[in-house]
Amino acid sequence: MSPRDRFSLVGHADMAFMNPLGEDELVTLLEPIGLEPRARTLDLGGGRGDLSRLLSTRWGCIAVSVDSSPAASDLARERTRGLSVEVHTLRAEDYLATHRPRDLSLVSVLGAMHAFGPGLPGYQRADRQLAPLTSHILFADVVALGRRGARAFEVATAAERSEER
Repeated sequence: MSPRDRFSLVGHADMAFMNPLGEDELVTLLEPIGLEPRARTLDLGGGRGDLSRLLSTRWGCIAVSVDSSPAASDLARERTRGLSVEVHTLRAEDYLATHRPRDLSLVSVLGAMHAFGPGLPGYQRADRQLAPLTSHILFADVVALGRRGARAFEVATAAERSEER
């Protein structure tokens, strides 16, 4: 296991979704989408497969979890065994380029926005790449750090993203 993988898995160990959002918060965000059984979803930066597992067990979705970490992907495969979850060990952009997914009900990027670059340009790039794939994109990066943390980590706010559209 690489030092980065170990750091990420240890640092996120107490987080149910390797993200500050809890299951109740994610369900609150996802319920309005109206996900139906067999809906196809894509989780970029899927880590241990936690969100894909929730999507499969709660809504009956067919989920794809993509993470660049072999260690996280191995855990995802273990945690989602027997569910309608496919796990890929690839960088987000490599997955998008090689698999060319279409007609997805949801694309989520929880804690993996760095795959698209820093700050507002990264969010704009993610929007451009992901919008043609789905009508619902869930971005949730460092949500618990507040305004100062968002600036330090170059997280674009929803208002900033809306201004650029």
